[in-house]
Amino acid sequence: MDIVVQRNIFDLIDHLFPGTVLSHRTAIEIGAPVKPHIFLTGAFKKERNDVFPGVTIHVLPGPTALPGDLPFRRFHISGPARYYLENLAPSRGAPERRKTLLREEVEKRLAHMLMSTGEQSLNELRDNARELAPKLHLEREAQVLSQIIGGLLGSQPESRVSESAITIARRKPFDIDRMRLLRVACPCTAGSAHTPLSPVSGYSA
Repeated sequence: MDIVVQRNIFDLIDHLFPGTVLSHRTAIEIGAPVKPHIFLTGAFKKERNDVFPGVTIHVLPGPTALPGDLPFRRFHISGPARYYLENLAPSRGAPERRKTLLREEVEKRLAHMLMSTGEQSLNELRDNARELAPKLHLEREAQVLSQIIGGLLGSQPESRVSESAITIARRKPFDIDRMRLLRVACPCTAGSAHTPLSPVSGYSA
């Protein structure tokens, strides 16, 4: 039963939670193997947890779809500006049960983004996050995001960014996010989850 639920998790969300947003760490991890905790945000009065075999869906009160969020069936998936802000918000609990990734993991994701799509993409992300932050009440998180991006770009060398993220940012580029979204859109690629990704041609170390 656990496997059946996990294989049909998007059908389950579409049927039971239309109009919500697949948010926080779930949005940033989409395309990876289904985690035991799924996080949704929507127009609810209070947080609740719905338990299914092998998966707990955490329903969080908050804004529904915002500019930049991605429509998928009858719900949405947080766009990059939103999910980076969400993942920099305070969160409690054991790492595997938290609604957010650890800050170092967020920094690594941003480093991969820099590596795969360049400085302009990070600058655009920062601008979009600043515009979106008031609607999410995440202005402080927008400042933190700006500091991390500044640290990766070297414009704010005093910003504290992990060495692992800096190391990733200096490698040859490949686009992890596009690969994961492709696996969601086309299940036929699921078997390639562990296939090594080749650097994008035209770049040098």
